[in-house]
Amino acid sequence: MRNRFSIIGAGSVMAIVATLCLTLSDPASLWARESEDPSLGEISVVGKKVPTPVELQSTTATVVPREKIVNRVYVTPVDILRSSPGVAITQYGEGGVPTMVKMRGFSGAHTYGVAFFLDEEGLNEPGGAADNSMFNPIEIDRVEIIKGPSSVLYGNYASGGVVHYHTISRENATRFNVRYGSFNTQDGSGIIARTGDLIDQAYSFQVYHTDGYRDNSDWDKYNLAARWTVHPSDSFVATLGVRTYYSDWDSAGYIPNYLPPKTAVDDGSGEGNGGQRKYQGVNFQANYFINDDQTINFHAYFAKRENIRYSKSWVLPTTAIGTVSGSESNNPLDKWGLGGSYKFDGLLGGRKFSFLTGMDFVKESEHRQTWQLSWGNGRRRGNKTRDLTYDVNTFSVYGEANYQVFEPLMIRAGLRYDKLTGDLESKLTETSAGLVRGGKYTSKGFTAKSPKFGLLYTPIEKLQLYANFSRGFQAPLASGVSFFNDPSQGISKRDQYEVGFRAQPLDWIETGVGYYRLYTDKDLVYDPVSDLTKNVGETLRTGLETYADFTPWKNWLFHADYTYQTATYKKYFVRLSTTPLEVFDAKGRRLEEVPRHIANIEISYDPPEGLGGRLNFNYNADFKVRDYPYAGGVQVWNPNGQDYGRLDLQLNYKFSEKYQVVLDFINVLDKKYIGYQAAAAETAAFYTYSPLQPLTVYLGLNVKLD
Repeated sequence: MRNRFSIIGAGSVMAIVATLCLTLSDPASLWARESEDPSLGEISVVGKKVPTPVELQSTTATVVPREKIVNRVYVTPVDILRSSPGVAITQYGEGGVPTMVKMRGFSGAHTYGVAFFLDEEGLNEPGGAADNSMFNPIEIDRVEIIKGPSSVLYGNYASGGVVHYHTISRENATRFNVRYGSFNTQDGSGIIARTGDLIDQAYSFQVYHTDGYRDNSDWDKYNLAARWTVHPSDSFVATLGVRTYYSDWDSAGYIPNYLPPKTAVDDGSGEGNGGQRKYQGVNFQANYFINDDQTINFHAYFAKRENIRYSKSWVLPTTAIGTVSGSESNNPLDKWGLGGSYKFDGLLGGRKFSFLTGMDFVKESEHRQTWQLSWGNGRRRGNKTRDLTYDVNTFSVYGEANYQVFEPLMIRAGLRYDKLTGDLESKLTETSAGLVRGGKYTSKGFTAKSPKFGLLYTPIEKLQLYANFSRGFQAPLASGVSFFNDPSQGISKRDQYEVGFRAQPLDWIETGVGYYRLYTDKDLVYDPVSDLTKNVGETLRTGLETYADFTPWKNWLFHADYTYQTATYKKYFVRLSTTPLEVFDAKGRRLEEVPRHIANIEISYDPPEGLGGRLNFNYNADFKVRDYPYAGGVQVWNPNGQDYGRLDLQLNYKFSEKYQVVLDFINVLDKKYIGYQAAAAETAAFYTYSPLQPLTVYLGLNVKLD
């Protein structure tokens, strides 16, 4: 590892900078300003009522509040999503490699079935990956989780759902967390925020290091962010944010299942798997309140990202030095976007009415380069196998209206239009991808029209019934050359039908159930090895999501959720080989990496002072790694994925409202389970995999001075 960071050193620098900046603000302002949006209703999650936009109330949506986020161990913010029913997370165990998040039966390498946003900025890269390590859990104010393609605000990648992180920008807060744990894990983070008569400020930092729970798997990262919010009048608010992120990791790689779990892919050179990620970005948001009913929003952002990945495969010990065994990918990306919207939220004919319309434009420019790596030569570059540049432009326009037909019934109707275009130039010939040296390719363009309809019926005060239809889409991934030079590729339509209810039969009980049926006319699956998008035909996903929260006594919470889901091929003929021609009918077979059962249980006691704690159990079961044979009738090497359940425990003691000591146990029972697995070869009798986190202990100190 070439970079080391001192938690104390970097944290002290950030704290000094923040303190100096805050002395320039108005010290007389003691309380955070709270923006009241008249369109907000209430939805409950884990016993805590939080506001949610009216546009989401006829859908299955979860808003995770800050109280559910703070004082917990999150290596990355994606772990926050475990509290939402039906969300499954697959850790690759590869340090800075983005995590796979599965929602509504959509999965795939690095989460291209879920759209991720941070303060209006889309995080998904052209290959679909979204890096959830590039910001700090302590700076998150709330997280909106929307299931399926229900929302008119989001387009590409939002088939399985949307995760939108919102950061703290306008409040008084001074918080620091310091943790030390197993495997020499050090984590220091903090946020300092102040409000003023004219300018509000927020500064946050995180410095993280771990030696890792496997050989050759250390990881360093840091996050720094600052936001300034100006409010010269009651009718205008604008926020400017800047952010930088750096991640550097070594990776143990994927190993054969018959070797010890700590074994790493190591060719004796001392360097192999790993990578670096860098990010620098600026974000601007502005709101102009015309009156109590009308708001105009504008947002813009620019970001520079760099993703370097060293990937080596496990080979036999007898492999000759110099044998090609992996690759280095270097993919710098520039991305900018802007958009605006108008919202009316008031009365029409004496009944509640809201209307939202807007547009967005995003431009992505990436340079993708790949070199071969050979056994015994570490990260020394070999032959260059890829060198291409491309631009992708996405233009979107949307509109939606919500109207109260009569007192208990709201109806919602919306439409979204997206158009994607792009150009690619290849500096090398790639026969398998259909590219020639010097070739220039222009995408034929992809357009999608996505209607949305919803009903929200409230027969009594504490019972909501909802139903909706929504169409989403997925374009061929821009990082795959299929987007540019494969005329057979087209937009994949995703139609979701959903019904459900939310109820609060007693003041201390809240429950909800949602059922969905999601049909795809031609499912597109991206193969990161070939860099091509494959059409796997018609698919069908169904699911039942349930949750219940109980707060029978003061400071106590009992939460449980359970999801049953299916994901099957409806019409798909797999070409197993061309010589001789061999085709397999996969109708009724299951899609890969989709667990049928997902469950969460939480019991927590959180008094204002004294001893408290929480117990969390997460369970994923019954999924297929592959559900059809290889060529020649060879049966799949390991068709069934490994079920797993993880039990986490936290004990904490609050000396006062300001100081808290926390002891976290991750994977208390030290269960051995697999994070990700893949075939070593089509006819191999073994598979390669990465083990997930063993028993890990963290001791932390939380300081809250606001």
